[in-house]
Amino acid sequence: MARTDAIVLGAGIVGTSAALHLAKRGLAVTLVDRRGPGEETSYGNAGVIEGNTLFPHAFPSGFGELLRIALKRAPEANYHLSFLPKVAPWLLIAVCVAPMAVLVVIAAFVGTTPTDPDDFSLPSYVEYYEFAILSLGLFAAVVAPLLLCPDRRDGVLALYATRPITPVDYVGSRWAAFFSVAVVVTWVPEAVLFTWNLLDSRDTGEWLRANWDIVPRFLAAGLVISVVLTTLAMLVASFTTRRAYAAIATFAVLLIGGAIGGIGRGNFEGGLADVLSLADVLQVVVDTIHWIFGQEADDPRSVSTTVSALWLLGLTVVLGAWLVRRTERMVRT
Repeated sequence: MARTDAIVLGAGIVGTSAALHLAKRGLAVTLVDRRGPGEETSYGNAGVIEGNTLFPHAFPSGFGELLRIALKRAPEANYHLSFLPKVAPWLLIAVCVAPMAVLVVIAAFVGTTPTDPDDFSLPSYVEYYEFAILSLGLFAAVVAPLLLCPDRRDGVLALYATRPITPVDYVGSRWAAFFSVAVVVTWVPEAVLFTWNLLDSRDTGEWLRANWDIVPRFLAAGLVISVVLTTLAMLVASFTTRRAYAAIATFAVLLIGGAIGGIGRGNFEGGLADVLSLADVLQVVVDTIHWIFGQEADDPRSVSTTVSALWLLGLTVVLGAWLVRRTERMVRT
């Protein structure tokens, strides 16, 4: 029987190389594999051994290097532009939620009791909604069309609307699906802020008794934001089969409304200014949040928060009824 000094299990690129080097060193080597050399994993990856498996590639820190990667001019990394819309919802969720987590972490290190006007302090519940409202609007514009436009493009609405599923059932389920995500995105940062304020208080029991009403207030504010943005985005999406068009149109409605409202507040007075300011849906939502928290609007030129809340309620009812009518027409056509 032949002498065997070493047994190598696996005749792929690694095993074969190891056996070859052992043989060069004078050892009698037995190479064992259930199949022929290079017919398993090494066949699948063509025997490639990447350099970054031996020397991990460091994350680029220079601006020029990052710019080259962003412009798809670097061999170290690549991405597909067609994939970006698929990750956009998650990026927008991070934009809405992550800042509060970052602020709380900062507060944990530097403290939240300012002794100077320039010291760090956490935003109030209303201030955070003011900060996040534009991101939430963009989130609605990008994500809501995903629930409606593909069905319109594929022509399957009539299948959904056959009994026992009605057009109202269909649009209601799509509306509820996006609403449930939106309301969680709006609630999480406020819940994080509330929890931190509770844990950071000297007496949690006393603080909770004095501030318990914050919870229903920020829950109600999140519901208002989610209902309005969901209804508006779904309605705009019902007019097109293209998700990109729906997203652009929804965001355009919000931006154009904001421009009209800004013109009204800055260039007119009296009733005309009030009417034009109501075209700014996002600002009306923010004013309604002020009303929920029992505060007046920051801009003295704005209409009262009560008027904003009533206008937003009526607008949402009209948009919701229009969405139902649009769904019924889409099914018939």
